[in-house]
Amino acid sequence: MSALRHSVYTSTRISAIADTLNQRCDEIALALLGPPEKHQSNGREMRWYPDGKLRLQLSGSKRGKWENYATGEYGDILDLIELVRGGDRDAAVQWATDFFDGSTFEPAALPARAKSVTLVPSADSAERSARALEIFDRAEQFPGSLAQTYMERRIGAPAPVEILENADFRFDPDGAWYVNDVNGGRVIRLPTMLALMRDVRTGEPRALHRTALAPDGAGNKGKAVLPDNSSPKKILGPRAACAIMLSASEDITYGLGICEGIETGASIIARFGWRPVWACGDAGGIRTFPRLAGLDCLTIFADHDEAHYRPSGEVYYPGQDAAKACMARLVGEGLPEVIYCLPPIAGADWNDMAARAAA
Repeated sequence: MSALRHSVYTSTRISAIADTLNQRCDEIALALLGPPEKHQSNGREMRWYPDGKLRLQLSGSKRGKWENYATGEYGDILDLIELVRGGDRDAAVQWATDFFDGSTFEPAALPARAKSVTLVPSADSAERSARALEIFDRAEQFPGSLAQTYMERRIGAPAPVEILENADFRFDPDGAWYVNDVNGGRVIRLPTMLALMRDVRTGEPRALHRTALAPDGAGNKGKAVLPDNSSPKKILGPRAACAIMLSASEDITYGLGICEGIETGASIIARFGWRPVWACGDAGGIRTFPRLAGLDCLTIFADHDEAHYRPSGEVYYPGQDAAKACMARLVGEGLPEVIYCLPPIAGADWNDMAARAAA
């Protein structure tokens, strides 16, 4: 990677932050790149792309170091964030701050020389929110668009009325996506489904969830396949304590359901007739979902993820672990009732279960 550009952080602090993030590199890489190649990954390393050309090391002193054998690029986990997300070093630190909910990393997870590092939201959070809203404001209406076609194909049912009438969903026919493959870093244009992410306490729009769509709405379950095989789902803006409010907040009278993906939430509403529902974007959003004033019951529609392995050999399950952590925390905070709903089939979410039931 290139040398560090001018930054608001000192080189010593950047190094300490990188060391801190390297300890949780598997979580970050999964968010940036999606699931790795199963048959080429193990407890020592994770690999992406069919030929395993991008390798992330998980063990020893090289934990968090990665290399792309096709392009010759390499670096630490901050470099990977820069490469995939675009932007500079400060933007990479800010993205990590948002990803981990803007909080201090637990001391047990920190290497000795980084124990004083605290990642705090920077002043440009408002700027990134403004950029997200500007993209959203320029977009087209959701009803009748390719985004509606995509959603209905994914859930196998007409889009729920509350989504068709929901001003938080739009369609960008010419969405900008940064990719970095053998042809170098560049921006490509793809049709994109947009959904606002609002602060769950105040209702303020803060971030934008984007899904890149295949131009014909088919293949890869309707999502686009990006040239660098990066995830076709990205979030722009500070997303801590935010959710995609598929159901209106005024529809919440006693309880609320939360899930990871938009498609899962839409399926829960359309196929199971269960509402109100909000989508948190991913397992991290489930894990950190806060207690809401006046809410007496929270139902967590967890993804039934297959086993993942830490460098130590410890098994973990991202979807289930996040849901259980959320449940334990909210019960400890006094929420009267938390219900944990897990699909009975490994590797499935509730949208998959609805499709199986209809088959």
